[in-house]
Amino acid sequence: MVIGIITARIGSIFQGAWHKAMVAAVLWILVILTPVAIGLFAICILVFIDLFLGIWKAIKQNNFSSSRLRTGIGKFILYPLAIVSVRISETSLPIDGVCIASDFLILFLSVTELISILETLAILGVDIPSPVLQFFKKQTDIKRFIKK
Repeated sequence: MVIGIITARIGSIFQGAWHKAMVAAVLWILVILTPVAIGLFAICILVFIDLFLGIWKAIKQNNFSSSRLRTGIGKFILYPLAIVSVRISETSLPIDGVCIASDFLILFLSVTELISILETLAILGVDIPSPVLQFFKKQTDIKRFIKK
């Protein structure tokens, strides 16, 4: 009986500390991620739209595969993980006022997903103005930066 009371007391002490530690960790993560929260949300929306359109295109073309679906679903995990990793790295650097790498990463991933969405819409038969597609392809064409 005495051992049960002592165990209950110790358990209640650690339970309270555990809850306080969890709340502190969540608040710390929110403080770190607040500047990029909108970007994370936008990336998730764009990835979802791209995934939905990709599934639609694959069903329409009769080439649906689980490996391609895994790739699309993997973006939901990898893109936010990359953004959070960069953001945590930025905040831990001793350089004051330099927190733009996560913004550039969010911009790059957003443009990449937007291009993918536009290309998929064009394949599905949606009329997208050619100059819009050409502009995005031209802006992301790496070959033009390589000097011969």
